[in-house]
Amino acid sequence: MNQSTPLFSILIANYNNGQYLQQCIDSILAQSYTNWEIIIVDDASNDIISQKIYNKYNKDSRFTIVSNQTNRGCGYTKRKCVKMAKGEICGFVDPDDAITKEALEVMVNEHNYSKNLSLIYSTHYICNSNLEIEKIADYVGLISKKESYLSSNSNKVSHFASFKRKLYFKSSGIDANLEKAIDQDLYFKLEEVGNIKFINKPLYLYRIHDFGISQFKNNIEAQLQFVKIQKRAFKRRLFNKSIKVKNINFILLAKKELIVNNAMALQLFKKGEIAKMYMLLLKNSKLFLFDYRFLILRMAILPLKQYFTNLLK
Repeated sequence: MNQSTPLFSILIANYNNGQYLQQCIDSILAQSYTNWEIIIVDDASNDIISQKIYNKYNKDSRFTIVSNQTNRGCGYTKRKCVKMAKGEICGFVDPDDAITKEALEVMVNEHNYSKNLSLIYSTHYICNSNLEIEKIADYVGLISKKESYLSSNSNKVSHFASFKRKLYFKSSGIDANLEKAIDQDLYFKLEEVGNIKFINKPLYLYRIHDFGISQFKNNIEAQLQFVKIQKRAFKRRLFNKSIKVKNINFILLAKKELIVNNAMALQLFKKGEIAKMYMLLLKNSKLFLFDYRFLILRMAILPLKQYFTNLLK
């Protein structure tokens, strides 16, 4: 890494966010740190605004803009972004969000200071649909030295996050099959190949609007996906002894999945999908394995589970 001015790759995975994309790009053009490139991978958008923006910057050497021939999903598109990056440092910016003027400069200084940091993250501003600041996110924060991010059972790591590309390729990288919780899955993997650091300063503007991929109606599904990637990370660390970070508690994870499943069951009830609701609730029975007090209950509900399985056939 060039210790003074390493190239910073800003990665943007876009799908029909043309109405916000220019504001995102403007925040990058205004950066105090100037050695950057923008990688935009479009996931087969059909909005005219995105295409107009691409045409505007296509001849700018700092921009690399490509499109998937068909819609491949967020995980695939983000993985492709990293593959195309040339910078020593990378960071994702969602096309409907923006970064503060000093964001890249702050991140580069921190990465230059410590070679063993695989991931550096800051806090961010919560903004309305017009990207007007409302507050600073209160859930992002420092991970205790006694814990890993995974064992903290929290969502403390978030935007703005940057990582060393060299260390990224020591992990399995972004899962191309994921549609939600993609960033969190990446954070767990980066924690396994280096140290992570928190910067207590908002460097990112996070826009709240109706079409956000993990907002509003998608939130419950995103939470459930987050639990699933936690479980996968736990198993990865449990069986790979070379990973020197603390493991998560499986019982805490099971309790969290119970909460999310119950919330999803409520949504099914509101839709009138009663049989599916009961099936989801009955799936919770497998989580009782983590506590011997529930073993009798698990055995008792097996006939009921078979009944609703037959209803769905």
